[in-house]
Amino acid sequence: MYLSGKILELTVGLVIILIFADPWYLLPDAYSPLKRWGRSLMITASGVLLFGTLYAKKQHRANILLFWLGALVAFITTIIYEIRKGEEYLLIFLLVVMGLLIYRVYNAEIETPTNSLENETKAEKTDDKKKVPEPSAPEDTNPPPYEVKGQTVQIV
Repeated sequence: MYLSGKILELTVGLVIILIFADPWYLLPDAYSPLKRWGRSLMITASGVLLFGTLYAKKQHRANILLFWLGALVAFITTIIYEIRKGEEYLLIFLLVVMGLLIYRVYNAEIETPTNSLENETKAEKTDDKKKVPEPSAPEDTNPPPYEVKGQTVQIV
């Protein structure tokens, strides 16, 4: 699942960047100010997704996927707000399918432990119940005498 999730993230990120960079002028009416904002948001989020897939630590990957999903929702909202042609319904459908695939990877990412520290702390908790704590400093057989006067302690 990890490798296929990574491949899926890379594919979705590259496809989104290529579609929204629009080098072939496939989306001629996507140049209104709101749609330009949405396109730039999706290009940025997909770049972050690519970077996170390749270089991020495991503990940050879920947040990166969540950021991409949030950007996807914002972009779909801008498209729905400005729908003018039926061709954009196909784009919305494609984006929703990509979003669902990334959401599936996000859920798998959350279910896996982030690092071995969580496993170590669970093991330590079970071992701590069995062990009796030992003092870290040696006990002094002849401690200094002290007197209690009020709330302060005085060593004599």
